[in-house]
Amino acid sequence: MPLPADLATLPLAVVEWGGWKKWNLKEDFPLALRIARTSSLVFWCLLLVAVFGLCRTIAGETAAWITVLLVCVEPNFSGHAALATTDVASTASILLAWWAFLSGIGHGVARRVILPGAAFGFALFTKASALAYVPILLLSSDVAAWMKSGRERSWTSFRTWIRERSLLIGVGL
Repeated sequence: MPLPADLATLPLAVVEWGGWKKWNLKEDFPLALRIARTSSLVFWCLLLVAVFGLCRTIAGETAAWITVLLVCVEPNFSGHAALATTDVASTASILLAWWAFLSGIGHGVARRVILPGAAFGFALFTKASALAYVPILLLSSDVAAWMKSGRERSWTSFRTWIRERSLLIGVGL
């Protein structure tokens, strides 16, 4: 089961395991649904943080605040944030992985490989479609950086790139 569904049902399970309340979904459905939906707000906050960090890394702080404002008023995001589904959690974790990758460029191995790999693993916990989306984002970022830099591409740099990306994906898996 994906992480968002586990997180949504965790408060219900804790209440039942603790012996405080035995859930009867015929009678308690509105309360149980409200509790499950409330837990998805954790991922809504994570989405806003990831959007801010990613946009600040790419375009600066003013653009980041504008982007967070646009995400907050965009009906698809705000509508799905009130549901106990995996959509907002998946988006947030994929953007978090991309932000971790972009902010780690030019730093040491821990920030360049391990942190984005762990964020990729977190994205996989939220939804399996991250297996396709995160590598596509990383590859497109690498290609854009290579095209922008104009550096000569050597076999040694290509092997290093393959080794680092394989390690990053291996950490995530």
